[in-house]
Amino acid sequence: MDRIGQQHDFLHKKLTENNVTHPLYSRINEWENASIKKIQEVAKKARAALEKYLNETKTELRESLGKIKNELASSRESNDYTEMELKEWTDELNKLRQLLEKPSTIDIVEDDQSQPLIRVVQQTSK
Repeated sequence: MDRIGQQHDFLHKKLTENNVTHPLYSRINEWENASIKKIQEVAKKARAALEKYLNETKTELRESLGKIKNELASSRESNDYTEMELKEWTDELNKLRQLLEKPSTIDIVEDDQSQPLIRVVQQTSK
């Protein structure tokens, strides 16, 4: 009878102990850290792509402004320009202003066809 009582007490103690030391906790933590790292890598690539796009857009705008500036300076210096040229420059400057004030719409598109970035972890019983 004492032996059965000891087995009961031992099992009860094991049952009430904190399960923080269970080996699966460390595997879940590893999975969590790996998943976070993958997300951070994809976010870093997305930021770099956005920055590249924005820089290319700025470069194109600067080049367009530079071209107009040169044309204006040349025409002003020679005092040779037409009403048509004035209208074209005004229209071009208005287009550039609109691009600066209201850039083209860009958005994040999630690829539903690709493999999931994070695998789901589930509990299974054996």
